[in-house]
Amino acid sequence: QQGPDHKYQLIARKRRPDFKVTLTALSSGLPRGSGREFVAKAERLDDFDGSIRIDFAKPPPGLRVTTPVVIQAGQIQAFGALYADAEAPDLEANATLAATATATLAGREITRDLKPLGPINLTPAPKLLVRVLPARGGSAEDLSRDRPLELTIRPGETISARVQATRRGFKDRIALGSHDAGRNLPHGVYVDNVGLNGLLVVEGQTEREFFITCDEWVPETTRLFHLKAAPEKGLVTPPSCSRSVTIDESRARPSS
Repeated sequence: QQGPDHKYQLIARKRRPDFKVTLTALSSGLPRGSGREFVAKAERLDDFDGSIRIDFAKPPPGLRVTTPVVIQAGQIQAFGALYADAEAPDLEANATLAATATATLAGREITRDLKPLGPINLTPAPKLLVRVLPARGGSAEDLSRDRPLELTIRPGETISARVQATRRGFKDRIALGSHDAGRNLPHGVYVDNVGLNGLLVVEGQTEREFFITCDEWVPETTRLFHLKAAPEKGLVTPPSCSRSVTIDESRARPSS
């Protein structure tokens, strides 16, 4: 097609790297004694490729949030979770949690306010609780609110851990995802060997061993991660600390 009214405008300007971050709403009310996942999504403008840190204000008494949540360089999203203690006091209706996003642009650190996370409405305890435990030994009682389970993995290594379910009348199988089961693990670290059906705790069972693999190129980093169970609109485990450690090339690589 062509014609005298087929016009266009061409604009030439300097490249201005920039970013925008949005937080997804919680999938449902926040159940006491458990948590919900949220996603921090980045829109990268003009080839901005740096990391973005999302910080949350101090939550109300009885609530905990993974903070900061970091969108790694070159990535477009990161996962976090908001938790309510079993004895969390009531909140104001449709409460929210303030958040900011910070990144370095042209050598300057820029911080922007985000639309708050929420609404947050507390609901009764769910029929299912899930948490991550060491591969051997340890129990839910060994983990404190302020000191999450820490898992250390070296490049080229595969380690194991356990997911434990507390069933309160919930009898069905518990789906925990597939290749994406490790929510917010560092880029290059992932839940491995999940098979065709993904990571499952089947009917009649309360525990399942699972494996985490770290690719050889992953740099040293530490991140909080969680597992997300599908029942009851998505219930997440309390945060676990995944630490990827780089070792000297002169040392032998650990076997998987």
